[in-house]
Amino acid sequence: MPLIRDVGIWIWAVLRVWQSYVTGGVLVGLLLLYEKFGYGQISNDEWKYGLLLFFIVATFLTWRDQKTKHDTLDATLRANTNKTVAIMLISNAHHGGSALSSLTPSDMATDEEVAKWREEVDHWRAETSALLSSLSLVAQNKFSEIHVLKTDASDAYHWKASGARSILNTQLENLQAVIEKPDVYLLSPV
Repeated sequence: MPLIRDVGIWIWAVLRVWQSYVTGGVLVGLLLLYEKFGYGQISNDEWKYGLLLFFIVATFLTWRDQKTKHDTLDATLRANTNKTVAIMLISNAHHGGSALSSLTPSDMATDEEVAKWREEVDHWRAETSALLSSLSLVAQNKFSEIHVLKTDASDAYHWKASGARSILNTQLENLQAVIEKPDVYLLSPV
């Protein structure tokens, strides 16, 4: 029975708009003044046509009001869905970067292992930067900020990997900031 309920709600909305035109509209007031000051008598047929015209206008205005509300809600839902998808994609990139950070070559690693790891970090950085630039310039700029590098006091990492690891960890913190504050960083689409 939702259809009957919806039709009832629509009829009530139309009647509310219609009655405001019929009982309190400026046009009705002008017509009454027109009759009152003797410029002519408005026939019953003219009143009936006027009432029908007001009903048609009320129906249109009710439809337009509902359409505006629907469009606003739809745009809000779409924006929230887009933001949620963006956060999921960024979280996935963060997870990939965290995995790379945890796989930083030890001080016993060969130069080839370090070079391969650095290549994977560079690839991750390029992919993440491309993703962020497609979502928001503000988020992409935050990711690229490397003002203060996060360094480890540990000597457990290969010296050729420590600089890249510091940059990686800084960018992971920047990504975390984007995830935690989507209203700030995902506000400006490209």
